[in-house]
Amino acid sequence: MKDGEPTILVECKHHNDNLDIHDSRLSKYFRKTKAKYGLLTNGLVYRFYTEKMVRSKKNQEPLFEFKITDTKAATIAKMIEDHKDYFNVDQKTNVAATS
Repeated sequence: MKDGEPTILVECKHHNDNLDIHDSRLSKYFRKTKAKYGLLTNGLVYRFYTEKMVRSKKNQEPLFEFKITDTKAATIAKMIEDHKDYFNVDQKTNVAATS
């Protein structure tokens, strides 16, 4: 939430649920809120969307998808590194400048 409005929508389903049948519900939530990002997950598969992708209805494919069961430890470490509680802007700027 930011300024009383949701910024990211999270739709959580049972771990046995096929997420393909739930994309449309996330789309409905985007139409009713000012959220810019969405996450659809069953705890094993995580699909990230932007409101523009979902509202356009042209591309229902997720912006990014990963499966916990297929994720390597290095990928998880990278995700933790980029988490807001650990994110270091100065370090990211220095890495970008040297790349």
